[in-house]
Amino acid sequence: VFTFFKSTIIMDDVYLDVAGGYDDDCKITQMQYHSFLPYSTTALSNNDEIRISIQNMDAYTLPCESYLYIEGKLNIPSDITAEKGEFNFTNNGLAFLFSEIRYEINGVEIQKLKSPGISSSLKGFCSHTPSELNNLQNAAWDVDMDASENKHFMLNNKFAGCIPLKHLFGFCEDYKKILLNCNQQIILNRSSTDFDALYVLATNPNEKLKKVAIELNKIIWKMPIIRVS
Repeated sequence: VFTFFKSTIIMDDVYLDVAGGYDDDCKITQMQYHSFLPYSTTALSNNDEIRISIQNMDAYTLPCESYLYIEGKLNIPSDITAEKGEFNFTNNGLAFLFSEIRYEINGVEIQKLKSPGISSSLKGFCSHTPSELNNLQNAAWDVDMDASENKHFMLNNKFAGCIPLKHLFGFCEDYKKILLNCNQQIILNRSSTDFDALYVLATNPNEKLKKVAIELNKIIWKMPIIRVS
């Protein structure tokens, strides 16, 4: 004797959508920042070209959350030390240290910035939220625009800060996904002078103040490396 049971299956859109895409439940298990250095860690002076490459094609990178870490100091000649003056970074001063920045993937130029200090400042004024501008204080962004915030950016004429790449490149701001199986490179051209990155409050301004220069000691590209299950 055979007994047959009838079962009722409710068909929803998941079963009927035969043209739908394949979804793989792949979760992020870890995100860790890795440091990438320039080819030459000493060629960081004015007019130098600084190249930083990421050639690990097996890594899952997240460029939208990467940033440039910059350390340096202010060189004040001895004949200016007697001058009464205070040197501070201008608004968005770290970006003004470079005359051009390029981003390449597999040797193809994705985006190029001429005068990144000006372009990123305009971008910040037009599109950044107050919360995002507060985060940019690490990049010498003067939130109140009253020339007082950046006076604490340097301590004993030394400074350290970071510039998020999404503050510079529209590509990093819009593309919020990982990159894999590709080489990445960022090329930074140092400005010929540091006049645009600094301002001085002096009682007796003169030509001697133009001798003041910024010396960069370290530039590191901090890139998040993603691990998935």
